[in-house]
Amino acid sequence: MKFTIYAFLISMLFVQGVRAQVENRSFQEPFRLKTGAEFINVHESGHSAPYLYDINKDGKLDLLLGYYGRERLETDTVRSGHCLTKGACKIYLNNGDNIKPEYTYHGEIQAGNDRAFVPCDCCVGFVPGLADINGDGIDDLVSGSFPGQAYFFKGKEDGNFEPFVFIRDTLGNTLNPGHTTTVAPFDWDGDGLLDLVWGVRFKGVAVSRNVGTRKQAAFLVPEFIDIMPYTEGYEKVSSHTVPVDWNGDGRFDLVCGSESGDVFVCLNTGTAKEPKFDSKPEVLIMNKRNHSKALVGENQPHGYRSKLFVHDYNGDGKLDILVGDVYTEREIFRELSSEEMMLKKQKETAAKGSKEERRAFFKTYYDFVDKECVKLMNANTDLTEVEAKGLAWNNLPDEMLMGFQKYLQESEKKWAFLSDFKTQNSYVGGFVWVYIQK
Repeated sequence: MKFTIYAFLISMLFVQGVRAQVENRSFQEPFRLKTGAEFINVHESGHSAPYLYDINKDGKLDLLLGYYGRERLETDTVRSGHCLTKGACKIYLNNGDNIKPEYTYHGEIQAGNDRAFVPCDCCVGFVPGLADINGDGIDDLVSGSFPGQAYFFKGKEDGNFEPFVFIRDTLGNTLNPGHTTTVAPFDWDGDGLLDLVWGVRFKGVAVSRNVGTRKQAAFLVPEFIDIMPYTEGYEKVSSHTVPVDWNGDGRFDLVCGSESGDVFVCLNTGTAKEPKFDSKPEVLIMNKRNHSKALVGENQPHGYRSKLFVHDYNGDGKLDILVGDVYTEREIFRELSSEEMMLKKQKETAAKGSKEERRAFFKTYYDFVDKECVKLMNANTDLTEVEAKGLAWNNLPDEMLMGFQKYLQESEKKWAFLSDFKTQNSYVGGFVWVYIQK
């Protein structure tokens, strides 16, 4: 019931024809990674986020694949009030070699006695990053999240990870540059310490500088980096940022994925100690897919919300790009007649009822949530507004909860007629596309 309340309120075949949908002059036609004969597909609501890493220490790069998830996050597993999904990370072991990998599914990354997961909703899943952040010689695992915090899973000698803790700033506050984040450990200023490079939906790139030591990191509050837009639209800024020397000049650049599925690079015009990104970004892959109209069998290219891994995938000395995505496809199996369309509209009008009555009903609930949200955030500074509102809805008094249950039950009956007018099925998932540089 808790999820129902929150959800209610927060309310391909293959590569033929890809060139018509994606501009990628520098790359060969992309292909999708497979396990056996099947495409690797994150069916759990998509948001695939690829990361190549030798997880079993056999010298071959395996595929780690973050995703959004469908399993609801129970309210007490992280902090009372979460009404989000458990975004987690799949493991595909490489049974081939590093030039011709062959991937086999091998479960999911574990943290303690459970999967390693982060809270997800709407616009981001688990996006893995691995590095030895605490200087103990063992790589740790990090991911951003929908509420915005960076989740840290300390690496263990047996190859697994400890349960998460939040990464905090020098004042003890959780790092959080805004909701829907990705985070990558990387030495931003050449001082030998791993900083944190953020991608933040609709905001762009931020950096939390490490002013501690190799074995005792101390991160500053995230600072946003000025980067010129490559085109208009707030959905075109970086929502996933990968620091890597793209042009081979010895300075790291920023390869970025956008909400709309594009990939672009911000070249570094500064120095090793003081990076600068004052030139217009170069578009590497422009995605022209019309995501709202994608039909099954139309041979569409990759979807939207690009999550990236940059690596010389085929061993030819040039960097290639793995792109994770969210894809949506529709299967249309019939059209409504003019009579059916008219009847459906009449039924919808009747089911909606009075706007004034709806507003009056919800006002009591919104007033409660607003007040409860303020109280909760004052009592716990780690809570984001997203989390606090989730908790507030779950803290409804029994009388209000019963009233809302009744409202939902009545609403469900009123709208049951929609099944008689169904014309299509929708599919959501996430592939891993490989773009090889020419």
